[in-house]
Amino acid sequence: MEAVCILNPAAGRGTAPHKWKQARNDLAARGRIIDTLTTTGPGDAARLTRQLIAQGADTIIAAGGDGTLNEIAGAAAGSEIKVALAPFGTGNDLARGLGIPRRSSEWAAGFLTFTARQLDLGMVNGRYFINQAGFGFDARVGYKVNTGVGFLTGKPAYLAAVASCLKDLSPVEAEIVVDGVRIKQKVILAAFANSVFIGGGLRLAPPAIPDDGLLDLVVIGEVSRLELLKAFPMLFSGSHLNHPAVSVWRGKSFSLHSDKPEYAHTDGEIYKTDRLEVNIKPGSLNFLAPLY
Repeated sequence: MEAVCILNPAAGRGTAPHKWKQARNDLAARGRIIDTLTTTGPGDAARLTRQLIAQGADTIIAAGGDGTLNEIAGAAAGSEIKVALAPFGTGNDLARGLGIPRRSSEWAAGFLTFTARQLDLGMVNGRYFINQAGFGFDARVGYKVNTGVGFLTGKPAYLAAVASCLKDLSPVEAEIVVDGVRIKQKVILAAFANSVFIGGGLRLAPPAIPDDGLLDLVVIGEVSRLELLKAFPMLFSGSHLNHPAVSVWRGKSFSLHSDKPEYAHTDGEIYKTDRLEVNIKPGSLNFLAPLY
């Protein structure tokens, strides 16, 4: 058994199946026939990954978004199986960071030349993440994207959700520990980043490198609604790191405790918590990507 695709039919607001069909046909024209397994709900991608590992598959292609890849990466962590991403989701932020083409035909041509990289995986509260985990404003925005911006996708959906969430901008008191160093401050956002992008192309963590054995923690402290709105365009270039309300740490082990539960996310999957325990698992994923 060689490469098998795990397709999330709901990814990209339901556009993933059409995009994968195009990519699959392009691969077939180049002599690569790829079988497809389709998920039916949460947890299915992880189950299918474990099944394919047991059956001796060589490569799994995750056709969907960062959430689909999150399940597959978590189940494949520490195994020899290779994982590739066909980025047909809503945000596709990891693909941006790794230079993976997002158009079906370009992806199919590129897939044949992808090479293996040993990517790090983050772990938050016992759950793997491959791109970013976050606490506070970015998770609130993610929740809004998932529940209330109509048919918008990618960056437009994220920007519409940001505008909505600015109406209720309230920091939380938090204690953060980075490799044993303790910090106390009011926090609007804390992002634990293994890669650069979030929100369909915002450079939230420009220094992040997904195979350096470290995570980048980006914290936005207490700031007014007007100031955040004025500074928000800086996220497109990554220059927000120079803002006095923004601080950045790099490390291997982190914790965050807040005075009240707040929205958090793991590769875009949203939940509420007042405690995050975060660490890095270096080189855990055998990942196929373009040369860099």
